[in-house]
Amino acid sequence: MSVEQVSGISYRKEETVNTIVDLVHSANQHGVFDLVVDSHLWIQYDSETTIRKVFDGGHVNDPKAGLIPQLSVLNTTFVVKKQFSCFYSTYLEDVLRHYGIEEVYLSGINTNYCVFATALDAFYRNFGMYVVEDAVTSVDGKEGHEAGLHMLRSFFNAPGYTDVIVNSSSLLTPHQRQPPASRGINI
Repeated sequence: MSVEQVSGISYRKEETVNTIVDLVHSANQHGVFDLVVDSHLWIQYDSETTIRKVFDGGHVNDPKAGLIPQLSVLNTTFVVKKQFSCFYSTYLEDVLRHYGIEEVYLSGINTNYCVFATALDAFYRNFGMYVVEDAVTSVDGKEGHEAGLHMLRSFFNAPGYTDVIVNSSSLLTPHQRQPPASRGINI
């Protein structure tokens, strides 16, 4: 979550950021996650991406493209992002496989496109994939956030498939956690 991206959020901005901070602290202190990945736009050349058609941000070395202060002090692994999906033309999959991550928990912005695109790509790459509902939001407000959750539920609504939408409380409450496969969170 970059400074410039968060500045465009009005719906649940503080709640979302605070939830992500709590998740990362819990990861670092209680081993909830084996890896915390920061994946935000970091684009050197316009030719690297088509995202410039809709968003003129994420310029390399622009302080506004950096991670928000609340998250920049946390122990994260940075993976450059060039498109809506954090997997597209990045080494995110290699990093996750290197650390033995089998389940990916998504947080951040925007529920209705970036989070959704990353969720699809995680699924296509055969990762267990979950979206932390109270750790995502959208620049399109409540409507965009809810549309993204609806798209996720619709796409992943198959017999025998677990609900991919989870709440942070299920991850932060020690007695509710089960020993999982190796887990990573993408912020």
